[in-house]
Amino acid sequence: MIVLSSALSFSRATLGNLHRVTSAGLVRAGKLVRTLRNRNEVRQLAELDDRSLKDIGLTRSDVQGALAASLLSDPSLILGDIAGMDHGRAAGHVARRPTAMVALPPEDGVRKGAATGRIAPA
Repeated sequence: MIVLSSALSFSRATLGNLHRVTSAGLVRAGKLVRTLRNRNEVRQLAELDDRSLKDIGLTRSDVQGALAASLLSDPSLILGDIAGMDHGRAAGHVARRPTAMVALPPEDGVRKGAATGRIAPA
């Protein structure tokens, strides 16, 4: 009886490990397929003319640089980072960093309500 129960516990542990390994392998295979598909789409972007690339916020060198990366890296993620950083370049104006707005205390100790304009004590 002890032999049977240890065989069952061993097989459960083995099946659990097999499941984890298989799941991890499927996730990696899915990422690889997505990367290869995105690489093919970025190759199609390389066929666009410079004006069309500029309209979407990219340059030819951006696309070529993304395609020059490792075959296992996703070039669309690289281009997404580039387009996100330089979003103002396509529109022809300089991209600005967002500025933080800080609420300053009123100088006279009295603040005005934004919607009504009535004065309320600070």
